[in-house]
Amino acid sequence: MTFGQNFIDPSRVQKLNRLVEVSLVMNSTLELEPLLRFIMDAAAELTDSHSASILLVDPKTKELHFMAFNSESESDSVGTTLRRIPVPLKGSVAGAVVAGGSSDCDQRCHPGPAPLTA
Repeated sequence: MTFGQNFIDPSRVQKLNRLVEVSLVMNSTLELEPLLRFIMDAAAELTDSHSASILLVDPKTKELHFMAFNSESESDSVGTTLRRIPVPLKGSVAGAVVAGGSSDCDQRCHPGPAPLTA
C-alpha cells in the first residue's frame, strides 16, 4: 500500500453489504414472520451474537412479550418457551431498556470499564 492510499477494512464492507441486503429484503417482503426472522438472523450475525429477538410491550399488562427470534433460537424449544413467558417492565434488563432507551442500562450484562482513579 502506498502513502495516501485509502485502506478499506473487508469486514466492514461485508457488514455494510449485509445491511444493504437487509434493507432490500425489508422493502420487498410482505410476510411479517419470515421478514422478522431474516432481520433477527442478520442482527445476530452483525453483532456476533448467539441470538437476537424482538420484544413488544403489551400496554394492558405492562409486560413484554417475545415476538421474533433468529432462526437458531426459533428452531429449538427456546423460542417456543420464551413466547409463553411474559417479561415484566420493572425489574428486567429488557424493561429497563424500554424505560431508558439504552442498551447499556444494566452493568450486570454490560460491565463498563473500571472507574478511573487519580
